[in-house]
Amino acid sequence: MVAVYDSFGESGTADQLMEKYGLNETAIVAAVEKVMARKAK
Repeated sequence: MVAVYDSFGESGTADQLMEKYGLNETAIVAAVEKVMARKAK
């Protein structure tokens, strides 16, 4: 499961917020790789 952790809202550009909350391309790829590695065991 991939989710956003509970925290207070913040303001910023869309790119800044995506980075902060782990919703950018790099973070999503890392989360998918982690899940795939876990399922491969």
